[in-house]
Amino acid sequence: MKWQMIREMILAFVDSGGGALQLIRDLRSLKQNAKMWPMLQDFEKQARWAGAARSKEDWKIILLSAWRVAERQENPRLITGLEGEVVALGYRTSKLSKKDFCSFIEYIYWQGSQFKIQWSEKSLAAYDSYPEAA
Repeated sequence: MKWQMIREMILAFVDSGGGALQLIRDLRSLKQNAKMWPMLQDFEKQARWAGAARSKEDWKIILLSAWRVAERQENPRLITGLEGEVVALGYRTSKLSKKDFCSFIEYIYWQGSQFKIQWSEKSLAAYDSYPEAA
């Protein structure tokens, strides 16, 4: 039923001589994004990686890279930078679909259990405020 309606809309668009038609995935929501940051802050306050404390931004990169390897079997994209340094070409959570972002949030929870993260009141409040974001 839904596909028939979409097909009819596309045919009507083409028949009208319309310009460009772009189909995009439904990207992660602001509610999902708001749920992620308190969780990353808990990692920042409680966990260490490679012998050092890491910022919530660092944890976002670390966890997103690990999620892509674990869930999608994708290898990180590493190149040599302009000064000879190693550069990991980034992934952006803003480009994830809602479904993939849900999977990423679940992965953060799983990693949190591995790191024995005690979720803060802010993280728990985010969970209660945005249960559909999980």
